[in-house]
Amino acid sequence: MPKIDIADPSVPDGALATRQECADFARITTTSWDRLVAMGKAPAKVTPDGVWPRWKVGHVRAWSEGRTAAGVDVTKKE
Repeated sequence: MPKIDIADPSVPDGALATRQECADFARITTTSWDRLVAMGKAPAKVTPDGVWPRWKVGHVRAWSEGRTAAGVDVTKKE
Protein backbone atom coordinates (compact mmCIF):
# COMPACT_ATOMS: atom_id res chain seq x y z
CA MET A 1 0.00 0.00 0.00
CA PRO A 2 1.49 3.39 -0.98
CA LYS A 3 2.27 5.87 1.75
CA ILE A 4 -0.27 8.66 2.21
CA ASP A 5 0.94 12.25 2.53
CA ILE A 6 -1.71 13.85 4.70
CA ALA A 7 -0.41 17.32 3.76
CA ASP A 8 -1.16 16.63 0.07
CA PRO A 9 -4.49 18.32 -0.72
CA SER A 10 -5.19 15.75 -3.45
CA VAL A 11 -5.54 13.07 -0.76
CA PRO A 12 -9.26 12.90 0.12
CA ASP A 13 -10.41 13.56 3.69
CA GLY A 14 -11.97 10.09 3.77
CA ALA A 15 -8.68 8.30 3.07
CA LEU A 16 -7.29 6.18 5.91
CA ALA A 17 -3.85 6.89 7.34
CA THR A 18 -1.56 4.73 9.48
CA ARG A 19 -0.18 5.82 12.83
CA GLN A 20 3.21 6.37 11.15
CA GLU A 21 1.63 8.64 8.53
CA CYS A 22 -0.21 10.57 11.25
CA ALA A 23 2.94 10.93 13.32
CA ASP A 24 4.94 12.03 10.27
CA PHE A 25 2.31 14.66 9.45
CA ALA A 26 2.37 15.97 13.03
CA ARG A 27 6.18 15.74 13.06
CA ILE A 28 6.22 13.66 16.20
CA THR A 29 7.22 10.08 16.98
CA THR A 30 4.73 7.23 16.78
CA THR A 31 5.09 6.86 20.55
CA SER A 32 4.06 10.50 21.01
CA TRP A 33 1.15 9.98 18.58
CA ASP A 34 -0.03 6.94 20.54
CA ARG A 35 0.22 8.90 23.80
CA LEU A 36 -1.81 11.83 22.39
CA VAL A 37 -4.49 9.44 21.11
CA ALA A 38 -4.64 7.62 24.46
CA MET A 39 -5.02 10.94 26.31
CA GLY A 40 -7.77 12.08 23.92
CA LYS A 41 -5.64 14.93 22.57
CA ALA A 42 -5.50 13.51 19.03
CA PRO A 43 -8.24 11.95 16.90
CA ALA A 44 -9.44 8.48 17.80
CA LYS A 45 -8.83 5.67 15.35
CA VAL A 46 -11.74 4.77 13.10
CA THR A 47 -10.99 1.07 12.77
CA PRO A 48 -12.35 -1.51 15.23
CA ASP A 49 -10.16 -3.21 17.83
CA GLY A 50 -8.22 -6.14 16.44
CA VAL A 51 -7.62 -4.38 13.12
CA TRP A 52 -4.54 -2.32 12.23
CA PRO A 53 -5.41 1.16 13.52
CA ARG A 54 -6.25 3.81 10.94
CA TRP A 55 -7.31 7.45 11.15
CA LYS A 56 -9.36 9.48 8.67
CA VAL A 57 -7.16 12.02 6.94
CA GLY A 58 -9.82 14.72 7.41
CA HIS A 59 -9.89 14.14 11.17
CA VAL A 60 -6.09 14.43 11.40
CA ARG A 61 -6.08 17.60 9.28
CA ALA A 62 -8.82 19.21 11.41
CA TRP A 63 -6.96 18.26 14.59
CA SER A 64 -3.76 19.78 13.22
CA GLU A 65 -5.53 22.98 12.20
CA GLY A 66 -6.94 23.24 15.72
CA ARG A 67 -3.52 22.82 17.24
CA THR A 68 -2.06 25.48 14.95
CA ALA A 69 -4.91 27.88 15.76
CA ALA A 70 -4.25 27.28 19.47
CA GLY A 71 -0.61 28.28 19.03
CA VAL A 72 0.84 24.76 19.24
CA ASP A 73 3.86 24.36 16.96
CA VAL A 74 3.03 21.30 14.86
CA THR A 75 6.37 21.60 13.06
CA LYS A 76 8.42 20.84 16.19
CA LYS A 77 9.25 17.22 17.10
CA GLU A 78 7.88 16.30 20.52
